[in-house]
Amino acid sequence: MDEAGPLDIEIGATGEIRVVRLGGELDLASVPRLTELLEEVAAPRVILDLSGLAFIDSSGVAALVRAQQQMDEGGQTLTLTHPSHTVARVFEILGISFLLETDTSH
Repeated sequence: MDEAGPLDIEIGATGEIRVVRLGGELDLASVPRLTELLEEVAAPRVILDLSGLAFIDSSGVAALVRAQQQMDEGGQTLTLTHPSHTVARVFEILGISFLLETDTSH
């Protein structure tokens, strides 16, 4: 998952926690796929591992923010973890680094 390109998604589970690992690019073309997947995840806590993302654009950031809000409203928790350097920098520039979980223990 280290190479840029289409969005790669891997889903794992630990008890009631779903871990979704993203790789490649989260952009306008791939946002609908991620949005659909997150809407289907029926778990109280979802951890979105961003370590494999090589690229994220504004539509990708907006989708992550929307997903967090929707899950909060639905009684679920979406945690964004392990951002790649690129993703962390984008969040830093936008002033939304507070959305990224820094505690890596699950």
